[in-house]
Amino acid sequence: MSLEYIDYTERARTRYTDLFKRDEVFEALVSTVTEVLNDYQQEYLYLKEVIFNIDKQVGYGLDYIGDRVKQPRLLTNFNQGIHFGFKGSYKSGTFGTVSDSEVGAPFYSVLSTNQGSGRVLNDVEYRNVIKAKIISNSTTCTPKDFLSIVNLISFSTQNSVDWRVHGVINLNIVEDKYGLLDYFISRAGTTDNILPIPLGYRIEQNYIGD
Repeated sequence: MSLEYIDYTERARTRYTDLFKRDEVFEALVSTVTEVLNDYQQEYLYLKEVIFNIDKQVGYGLDYIGDRVKQPRLLTNFNQGIHFGFKGSYKSGTFGTVSDSEVGAPFYSVLSTNQGSGRVLNDVEYRNVIKAKIISNSTTCTPKDFLSIVNLISFSTQNSVDWRVHGVINLNIVEDKYGLLDYFISRAGTTDNILPIPLGYRIEQNYIGD
């Protein structure tokens, strides 16, 4: 909804009767009230245009919005090191060999300890994660909403989703710029997950190289 500024003082003057049109005392009394209304209106418009505008906010302003939608800036257990994973996935490495223990990347599972650390999102990353969280908070788990979230957290529109197989979400990943898509996929089933996965569905990841 678009909100436009209304000058309440000018609006009030259009409603004066002939008896009060040249009455300076009456004008002063009316403008005392209407100017306060104008000031409040400016504050409310500022809130709409700036305070809750994700694209315009920075720093603590984004933290405030994130707190309202229950999305913290700190991501826990974010694996920032090279690890064994699918070819093309974020910071993935190859599997090791029996003959050479120095080859390959570490393998992490849900039972592993120290598999990640906290990562504080910068403002650019946090804006997209907040937008994704807002969609997640109100979604009915539609393919459109799922893909919108994927595009936001991967910072790419090259990825695609296929829901043709019942119970399976085929996620074709071409790009995951900051590793946020990989992170939230790993959080599926947790309270901080923002990917809208319907009950009875699972994600199958397909990494598509160049």
